[in-house]
Amino acid sequence: MIILDHYCGRTVAVLGLGASGVATVQALLAGGAHVVAWDDNADGASLSIALTHYEAWPWEELEAIVISPGVPLHHPVPHPAVTLAHGHGVRITSDITLLMEACAQAQYIGITGTNGKSTTTALMAHCLRAMGANVQCGGNIGVPALALQPLDADGIYVLELSSYQLDSMDSGVLDIACLTNITPDHIDRHGCMDGYVHAKERIFRGQHPQVHAAIIAIDDEHTRHIAQHRPHAITVSAYGASGAAWKMEGEELIDARSGEGESYDLSVILSLVGAHNHQNALIVIAACVSAGFDPGMIYDAMQSFGGLAHRMERVRTVDCVLCVNDSKATNADAAAKSLGSYDNIYWIVGGVAKAGGIESLEEYMPRVRHAYCIGEAAEMFAQTLRGYNVLCTISGTLEQAVRDAFSEARGREGSVMLLAPACASFDQFKNFEQRGDHFKGLVASL
Repeated sequence: MIILDHYCGRTVAVLGLGASGVATVQALLAGGAHVVAWDDNADGASLSIALTHYEAWPWEELEAIVISPGVPLHHPVPHPAVTLAHGHGVRITSDITLLMEACAQAQYIGITGTNGKSTTTALMAHCLRAMGANVQCGGNIGVPALALQPLDADGIYVLELSSYQLDSMDSGVLDIACLTNITPDHIDRHGCMDGYVHAKERIFRGQHPQVHAAIIAIDDEHTRHIAQHRPHAITVSAYGASGAAWKMEGEELIDARSGEGESYDLSVILSLVGAHNHQNALIVIAACVSAGFDPGMIYDAMQSFGGLAHRMERVRTVDCVLCVNDSKATNADAAAKSLGSYDNIYWIVGGVAKAGGIESLEEYMPRVRHAYCIGEAAEMFAQTLRGYNVLCTISGTLEQAVRDAFSEARGREGSVMLLAPACASFDQFKNFEQRGDHFKGLVASL
């Protein structure tokens, strides 16, 4: 745990008591700060302090207010405590900024993007550790920033950063900042697409090209536009874009810097299947090279990466059927990544539909041999799929879908039973993790 002793004897407020908020309270208390805290939906039972409503905070004494990522700064309206902080001239900051202030000698690598940032973050930390670096990994993935262990000048923090977290960082410059991609998301929190793009772009704030590295995947219009305004950025492309320093040609990762032309075969790394994972690997190799590591060593380290649970997770192969858990594919854009990575797919799809349903996935339908619809969206999705001439069964539950899909796919060489729901899980499961774990249990019993 980080100890925030530079606030010793001073009063700091914490707004929002999820995992990051609780870690912030504990780090402040350990450093001797006086802490007041509030959450609109928490009872404070896990804390050693009583909750105090933000209207009763000693605003004239506050040094800062630390807001959790879920607290709106701007849209749809600022949280009332944010408005009070502005009115009293109180600093609004985040746990990420407090970590960077407390462990200022360490190196910081930040990763953001609409999709792929969790896998990129985990792969980055894995490779750095495999090459002997002293690494702490967290932020929006896994461990909250202030629950990480303190590092000195020989250490590297690898942090996944959401648009919400970037919005609330009032200072701090990342040594290496990485942007995977930008597609529409969280518009309600950022007001419009431009607001969302601006929040993502904040990851590069304060960087100096002679000191810091900006790494951008230029495979969508928003990231290309951002890169055009950063001529010193290191660009990568999963689709071989001209001018990219690192790019893919088929399954080969190419070092295109100054025409060096070294290549690395990603087809042998089963945890990095598909163009989206190639993009993740490109960002990792560019970032690790910027941190001073050899490309060949980085590639060797990638080969032992097992991937993240519920993200195109290869569960097992049974009776010729490869069973893949992509429960994290909670919308059509995410499901497209796994659908585009396999052929002969027996697709389990459905749950609580997102806006637009699965209509954007028409181009992937030739890869689907049969679809099995579950959950609240089953009837609607079945109608859409039949319109695309896809064989379709309304299975209803995940249990029945696994039985139906395996019965049809078993014994067929090269078949893939893919859970890529393109939906939220809340009709039948607590979250996508529970849905994925249930799928893995069902597959284990086949």
